[in-house]
Amino acid sequence: MVRKEDDIVNRPNDLPSSESMNNETTTGCSSLSRSARELSRRGDYNGSRKLLERACHLSPRDAGLRHQWASVCMRMDDIESARRQWEIVVSIDPLHAAALAHLGVIAFREQKLNESAEYLRRSIQIDPTRAGVCYNLGLVYRKQGRLTLAVQAYRQAFEKDPALVDAGLNLANIYFEQEKLSLAKRCYEEVLRISPTFVRAKVGLDRVTKLLRAGAKVHPTPIIKFPRRAVQES
Repeated sequence: MVRKEDDIVNRPNDLPSSESMNNETTTGCSSLSRSARELSRRGDYNGSRKLLERACHLSPRDAGLRHQWASVCMRMDDIESARRQWEIVVSIDPLHAAALAHLGVIAFREQKLNESAEYLRRSIQIDPTRAGVCYNLGLVYRKQGRLTLAVQAYRQAFEKDPALVDAGLNLANIYFEQEKLSLAKRCYEEVLRISPTFVRAKVGLDRVTKLLRAGAKVHPTPIIKFPRRAVQES
């Protein structure tokens, strides 16, 4: 008996397996992601974005692809699209520390300070090694006037990565505002040890040194120790 062509075409054994289809999708997405990175490296963010849109259409629940897409949107100053993609990333992977950190920065830029602090705290809980996230949390607390928490965040940032001298400077400035002059002096000196040409730290150190020489009241302060080597943020 001669089989009809339709019978041959529609036989289940002639159809590609779901595993092979998944492999093809994964391979295609990886290729698109690599090409998008290369376009971004060249500064062609629009082209990179188009490739990532295609990749996410093929694999809509790939958190890594959407994170890459969001990062390109930020490069293009398309904040709303970046936020939307990072929110999707967090819905897919609630423990995506980088996406939470970026959402915290966006909220801070929009003056949504409580929301920003919540995102940043969650990011730090997942990955405590990110000095930059601790620094950004310090900025939020400083903006809210929560100086004790700002000090804690800046100290964590500076201790994790002493090369992040802005954290040390902001820490010193808060100690100065709190009239903890000896501790402010210690922080300014540490910043200048790492970055000897940091003008704002020099100004701060000169200011606090003059006050100490003039007999300004020194409040008792705890001793803090800074690591001698910078820890690079991953």
